[in-house]
Amino acid sequence: FRIINGGQTTAVLYNAKKLGESGSGKKVSLMGVYVQVKLIISDEIEKISGNIALSSNFQNKVKYSDFSVSNEYNTMMEKLSRYIIAPNPNNDPKYWFYERLRGQYDEAKKNLRTKVDKDVFDSKYPKGMRFNKEDVAKVWCNWEETPFDSVKGASTTYATFMKNQIERSFIPDEESYKETVALLIIYKFLMSRPENKNYANGKATVVAYAMSLLARYSSRQLDLIKIWNNQSLSDNLKIFL
Repeated sequence: FRIINGGQTTAVLYNAKKLGESGSGKKVSLMGVYVQVKLIISDEIEKISGNIALSSNFQNKVKYSDFSVSNEYNTMMEKLSRYIIAPNPNNDPKYWFYERLRGQYDEAKKNLRTKVDKDVFDSKYPKGMRFNKEDVAKVWCNWEETPFDSVKGASTTYATFMKNQIERSFIPDEESYKETVALLIIYKFLMSRPENKNYANGKATVVAYAMSLLARYSSRQLDLIKIWNNQSLSDNLKIFL
């Protein structure tokens, strides 16, 4: 069983039950309490759970990015990020960490008990190599020459991007995963330039359009796999950017 919509209600009932059993003097009884349940039986729950949540939740404003975490695109990106080792000179097992769920990186580290385990985690998954759904949406919108979508805000950008992926029935593979990381490397370089201070609040817009211009000038034929293999940009590309 999986709770797709109703987690808050379930948590309240559970805590009320525990409080009633705690012997703290607080009298909480669930006798006579009933909750209406809609039971859905499906062999494709991973595909439809996000749509169920979006269609059922009217109490609060919801973000599409929070309810699409279990679709095939995101689950495959997570799987790829956990087993594809990023090339590095020392051949150490280092990985780019895809956050399918908000705060997933910090939660994974917090669950480790010893300092040794946490140090190993930091070595395998450097903080500078973590990225999330919105990051992926942003860099691909830039690369597909729609920077105007990239600068509309993280949630809006992600919703536009994911709608396109669903319409195309696109599921990432190893090559597209590596290309995504290469675009993230370009994006991170542009975002870290000291000259950005000259753009004030316009930095994100300048970076988005710079990536799109690179895509236009290169006819999107830039060797992204080469960038993945090097895990960095060439000096010539940095100068060009």
